[in-house]
Amino acid sequence: MSKKALRVLSLFDGISAGYVALQEAGLAVEKYFASEIDEDAIRISKLNSKGGICHLGRIEHIDENIIKEIGPIDLLIGGSPCVDLSLVNPARKGLFDSQGSGKLFFEYIRVLHLVRMQYKNVIFLFENTAAMPETFKDTISHFLECAPIKINAKAFSPQIRARYFWGNISNMQQLKKKVDTTNIRLASFLNPFCNRVAVVDKIRTITTNSNSLSQGRERIPAVLMDGEYCNLWITEIERIFGFPTHYTDVGNISLRKRLLLLGNSWSVATVKEIFYSLRNQFKTA
Repeated sequence: MSKKALRVLSLFDGISAGYVALQEAGLAVEKYFASEIDEDAIRISKLNSKGGICHLGRIEHIDENIIKEIGPIDLLIGGSPCVDLSLVNPARKGLFDSQGSGKLFFEYIRVLHLVRMQYKNVIFLFENTAAMPETFKDTISHFLECAPIKINAKAFSPQIRARYFWGNISNMQQLKKKVDTTNIRLASFLNPFCNRVAVVDKIRTITTNSNSLSQGRERIPAVLMDGEYCNLWITEIERIFGFPTHYTDVGNISLRKRLLLLGNSWSVATVKEIFYSLRNQFKTA
């Protein structure tokens, strides 16, 4: 029997790192449906996918009828906002506060159940920060009925970015043991024509906060340019996350907003590694 192309539903899609990762993994995508509300993120996704993404609007509006209309769904992916789950946020509201963003995890669960009612063999992937209290991790594991795998993007990119991944994709256990045995260093992601020199080999986790671009206890920029400290350029950050250069350069979006969208995104290189095993089940491009 010939393999089929993937039909994908992505929740909290952001700037569509999942779509890019599937392409990078060489998988054929028949349909890619996305739930996202940020207009800038939607514009970026539309432009870079050349119209290949169908946006469905708010996750809260996805119901049984929509699932039937867009189905069948082979792969459900997503990562709900981490701001109210992260240990770095002392004001985090957790998963159950009606005023917080953590409650959106249960929208993922709701849609997962809707999809399973129609397509019981759906493959799923859920991502969130590894810097969360154990109680939050245990609650998520309870509702997803599986334990997470902790994968650090530093094994595949020049960024230290530890994340939990829950799901039923076959190669995830092997990736948990993956260490940085490659020569993926920051220097190779810098513009080679402007005398830019990397101060570190691996940068700390880039978040939505511009202060995250500083390195070490001294909080210095990651780059020297003509002998002076200089922050990473936004095009360099795009490449660090695994996106093409100028991927977020759409419609005069500000540099601050582009950094925010990237900071909320997945590491494409990491998710690509997770998706590779799907090539055994689905058609390649």
